[in-house]
Amino acid sequence: MGRVRTAPAFAGILYGIPNRGWGVRRSGLNIFMPNEDPYPVEGPFMVFEPVWISSEKHLETFSKIVGSASVLSKAFGVYEFPSGFPRIRLLFGLPLMTFPLVMFASGRLQVEDGAVRFEPKPQRWTPIKTRLHMRNDFRFELRAADIVSVEPYEHESPFIQYYSMPYSRIRTRLDGDLADFLVCVGGSGPFMENIRERNVLLSRELHAAFPGAAGSTGRQSSA
Repeated sequence: MGRVRTAPAFAGILYGIPNRGWGVRRSGLNIFMPNEDPYPVEGPFMVFEPVWISSEKHLETFSKIVGSASVLSKAFGVYEFPSGFPRIRLLFGLPLMTFPLVMFASGRLQVEDGAVRFEPKPQRWTPIKTRLHMRNDFRFELRAADIVSVEPYEHESPFIQYYSMPYSRIRTRLDGDLADFLVCVGGSGPFMENIRERNVLLSRELHAAFPGAAGSTGRQSSA
């Protein structure tokens, strides 16, 4: 059995640099919503965390929610949400300061040759922020036979261009939510370029894991 190594918690929070081989692998970078404690893993694979799961339809709804709000409503976090749409509530759970989320699930994505696995990781409760209506039961394991294509997908942020996020779009032979969905290494704050670099790495790892899957020029969402 290979040796298991761990890494200090600040390594994932400040740098979010994934490592190959045995040990801790994480690639999130988020100073406002930092990663959970590091964990030991074994095997020749890559683990990305936090990874956000979304869809084209979800992002379109997200953009409509933001686009229909006034400047004042955006400033104070007052939005009109469709029933059950994921959101984050700030300021000790007060009714104000509630913002829509670009994802419906968040967790750990493991990529290896011919397989990709996702396990949700519910956010730890804190008094200053709470995620609502997240799908904490959403998990999957996909094999090469399931994958049709892995494509780049760019979502233009309705707030400012700086927060536009590159996704990997995965199309499969399965039904339901897994037929066509989006994944990205999540994060926010002043280091978006680092987060984008982690997403480039995620895309590269997915293509390496499924060399037989089709790929095409990324389609930019119109939302």
